[in-house]
Amino acid sequence: MAAEFGDDLGRIETIIADLAAKQARLSAYVDELLDEGEATPTEVARLLALHGQNAARLGRLLRDRQALGGGSLDDLQDLVNRALDMAGPHLGLEL
Repeated sequence: MAAEFGDDLGRIETIIADLAAKQARLSAYVDELLDEGEATPTEVARLLALHGQNAARLGRLLRDRQALGGGSLDDLQDLVNRALDMAGPHLGLEL
């Protein structure tokens, strides 16, 4: 049973790393579009919605990893804070 959790934890770690990298690329793309000023409000809204969905998925994966015994609460808090720091300026919020 413990090996089974280890396998799950390894898969979750891989998925978390992949999704975090995609989230960072999406953030950079949104920044680029906003800097260029060529995106329509609808396009920006869709991208920010996708950004929010990815952040929610990442949060659930981090919670699942924590439940399986991987990572620490400090790691989770750090990642949540980083996600909020990235999302805040796009939403016009200082978090």
